[in-house]
Amino acid sequence: MKKDMQKQLDHIAEVVDGLALAVAKGFEDVKQELRGEMKVGFDKLDKKMDEGFEGVNGKIDGINRRIDNEADQRVGLGLRVEKVEAKVFPELSK
Repeated sequence: MKKDMQKQLDHIAEVVDGLALAVAKGFEDVKQELRGEMKVGFDKLDKKMDEGFEGVNGKIDGINRRIDNEADQRVGLGLRVEKVEAKVFPELSK
């Protein structure tokens, strides 16, 4: 009878060990799947952030071009005013 109980206990221990291994394997599979999904999510987030930064950088570049154009226009206007002043007020150009 003691041998039968020991066999049953050994069998239960084997079943518990098998279940523990199955649960550990399942946990590892879930962990790997979750890591993969997180990576995909972070990659999408990185892409959206990059696109957002590109949009902001494009707007900044547009503003810089506008500022440069306005500065060029002012320089051109200043040169035209100097020419007119030299003709109208020759004594000021000396």
